[in-house]
Amino acid sequence: TPSVPGFWGDQLYVRLALDPGLAPGTQLTNTAEIATTPDADPGNNQSQRNDVWVGDPYWNASVYKNFGWGILVPGGVIEYNLHVRNNGNVAASFTVTDALPAGTSFVSAWLQQGPTNVPFPPDSVDSAMAVWDLGVMEPGDWMNLQVRLAIAAATPVGAVLENCARVAMDHGDAWLMDNESCHVALVNTPGPNLVIEKTYQWNGGGQLEYEIQVRNVGTTELSNGVFTDTLPADTTFNGNWWHWFQEPVTLTHQSAGQLAWTFHRMEPGWSTGLRFQVDLDGGVAGVRGLAFTNTVEAPVAGDVVPADNTYTVTAYSGPDLYIEKQHSGGQPVPGGYITFTVEFGNANGGPWSTSAGTHLTDTLPAGMTFVTATVPGDPSQPWLPETVDGNNVVWGWGGMGSNNSWFFDLVVQIDPAATSGDVLMTTTEVGSDDPAQDAEYDYSNNTAAATIIVEAPFQIYLPILFRNY
Repeated sequence: TPSVPGFWGDQLYVRLALDPGLAPGTQLTNTAEIATTPDADPGNNQSQRNDVWVGDPYWNASVYKNFGWGILVPGGVIEYNLHVRNNGNVAASFTVTDALPAGTSFVSAWLQQGPTNVPFPPDSVDSAMAVWDLGVMEPGDWMNLQVRLAIAAATPVGAVLENCARVAMDHGDAWLMDNESCHVALVNTPGPNLVIEKTYQWNGGGQLEYEIQVRNVGTTELSNGVFTDTLPADTTFNGNWWHWFQEPVTLTHQSAGQLAWTFHRMEPGWSTGLRFQVDLDGGVAGVRGLAFTNTVEAPVAGDVVPADNTYTVTAYSGPDLYIEKQHSGGQPVPGGYITFTVEFGNANGGPWSTSAGTHLTDTLPAGMTFVTATVPGDPSQPWLPETVDGNNVVWGWGGMGSNNSWFFDLVVQIDPAATSGDVLMTTTEVGSDDPAQDAEYDYSNNTAAATIIVEAPFQIYLPILFRNY
């Protein structure tokens, strides 16, 4: 480039074609470098990625949906954001289907192209669904859509608007868990209706960054609104905050334990957001197993849904190992084979990976026998346990990075001697190999159980035929 302005940055996407002769498992190293003269700090002018390997063909489509904006009353409007992505390593043709909630109708759709949005009408639409043929998406490609629906004037207050988007591709999808995404909203009484929400992220082990979203989903313009944030104990506001509202937002109060901002006005359908940072006090920075609870409040006189004027989040330091389990297949009859699908991982973000490896232990009840564990939907890929000791089955797992999850199918057999009405509960537990180093604040989600009740086997009765000869 001929020149780069100060305090400016951008992204460049480079797509490379692999040599057809490369074998799976081949490591790929890519280096990018920028140079200029003079440069005050040339030490950060190069970046390298060497954590990519050639793999076998893999197909995976995903979709994610969230609320964009809306006026959630009879006769109002609601708009959703859809993010569609090819997570595989092979190009494929994609379609997206959006199931319209009862009491709504399609209005318009837009496709994000760089900094602008362009009209993107569906290929087919009726009162129940809208369908887009997205064409061929290359590996890593994504599309962002905005879909706007009208809420019918006859839709009653209290109606639940559940909107689900589903993505499909012209090949078998290796991972079906991310093929559908839904959002649920309620139709409310006309009047003032402010909604406030809050999320957080860790910036290393000593700083929390919060994002506050404020939305006017009612029918009344809001003026001089104030939202007050009560900081967690053992934290200090470091002065960094910023917002992205077209109207002024002012920090009008600051004390050791509270911050308050004021917005001038917010018309129906408008929203704003801001971020701010707090530093953990020296004695707790980096310490695992702690909780930092934070509440933001934005009371509005006459709000038709005052319950959503307050939002509380709790940030945990250290990993947050979790496990979930559900009966996903098989008839619970004597001698029958049952499949449980197990999800496990580390739900915490930031730097909070485990320091040690982890293990999963499944405890089967009397009357149930372990058969196998496999990749969900693919019995040809087994996950062999480290040990099977009676009714205890143990698998070893490495360290768990932050915000990671995995799945497996657990197949068991019910004892042929079981009787109808027997209650069988299987329990799975996950934990670090060094619980002192990987202290967690909340251990309640480290164990999951699934229960089945044995049913009487099906019996088929054939008619008796009599013949006279």
